Amino acid sequence: MTSTKTQLQSFHDKFQGKKIKHCRILGNTLNFGYDSLGICCSSTLPHAPVLCNTDLVKRGSFHKDDFIQCLLEIMYGNQCDGICTGCEALEEFVFEGFDYGSMQVNHIIWNNFRGCNSRCVYCTENNSKILESYTAYKIAEDLYQEGFLAENTKIDFGGGEPTMLPNLKDYLQFGYDHHWRQTINTSGILFSQDIYDGLSQGVSVQISPDAGTRQTYQKVKRCDCFDRVWNHIGRYCDYPDQVSVKYIVFSWNSSQEDLDGFVAQCKKHGVKRVVVSGEGSAIFGSAADGYTWEFGEREEAACAYLIQECLNNGLAVYFSSGNFSKTIQKRVFQKLSDFLKGSQTENKSGLYIFGMGSNGKMLCDALMEANIPMNGFLDNAPEKWEQSYHGLACQRLAGMPRGSRGIPKDSSILISNENFRPVLEQLKQEGFQRIHIFHV
Repeated sequence: MTSTKTQLQSFHDKFQGKKIKHCRILGNTLNFGYDSLGICCSSTLPHAPVLCNTDLVKRGSFHKDDFIQCLLEIMYGNQCDGICTGCEALEEFVFEGFDYGSMQVNHIIWNNFRGCNSRCVYCTENNSKILESYTAYKIAEDLYQEGFLAENTKIDFGGGEPTMLPNLKDYLQFGYDHHWRQTINTSGILFSQDIYDGLSQGVSVQISPDAGTRQTYQKVKRCDCFDRVWNHIGRYCDYPDQVSVKYIVFSWNSSQEDLDGFVAQCKKHGVKRVVVSGEGSAIFGSAADGYTWEFGEREEAACAYLIQECLNNGLAVYFSSGNFSKTIQKRVFQKLSDFLKGSQTENKSGLYIFGMGSNGKMLCDALMEANIPMNGFLDNAPEKWEQSYHGLACQRLAGMPRGSRGIPKDSSILISNENFRPVLEQLKQEGFQRIHIFHV
């Protein structure tokens, strides 16, 4: 049998320096599913590529070579009409090559359990009892010992409901032991002391009430826990920078009453970070899937309105671009255009992005795609000051006089930095007032 290294070298020799169809997520992600191991976390199709069923995992026989062999099979297939064909994440770009020794996963997802205390209409999970298919963190530890998990790996808790896991503390401890970032997605119906204690150790929690009124919450979640969930959010917000509250927009919750109510609840309970997303089955699915809601022009307007109201109220907004088609994202941003360009008046105020890293460039791409003009970038890093992106120059801010190099103080500044608080304070001290934290 041909060795994995030989197979890898063969792919390398065939495609290096040539354009291939590929996704930058493939090869970096390991999704520990309930019935199978996945290699994707952002498919815009009803299906996603699978590595293998869990029999191999349960026998303790899954290794780095198994991952690479499955990855190569998927990548070969994608050059024709493979399983990823039609996914918006599949792109065409020049293949730079593979090296066996440096191939590592940097994102793992715990999806190996089922059972939830909520009944979200858009979710197929209907077990009220928690069921763990296998102990995923033990498999991950073996892969780490093989050198297959990167030192900067991040962990996401998927489905079912992690607060129902009797060994949640063990999963968290695995992340602590390796000093990895961990994000827990939870309904918020149960308050977890383990999660609360973890917030002070860098754990992040994300909760999706998906409603600003009790009636809509009951309709979407099919349970009466609106007040309880928001109270738990408030308790977690003792560590506000570790808490994100998500709104999955679709036709059942896109009224202004719900959107305004959601923002009011965020302010009441000390929320600082909001994630705006779209309901995937309505965006990427078809009527044949059997759902009875939609995502149309009204919902696009609702996303734009929610983003605007959150920004106006000083909340950091994370636009979950992976949950929208590129066409819908463009239309949402176009609806935001007047708000984002609000300071570009005759006195030559402008729109700037603070942070010329990957987040800033992604935000720039989204704004340009929506034909929203920008004046440039700001950054504190000296190596960025001589750079430009799409013809937009990067200017220095640190240590500059008040107003910074002639930039009008009523300009709009969009902070793209993940650690935004120091930048926010710096901009305020410089005299800027129209400051928003916005990520895509």
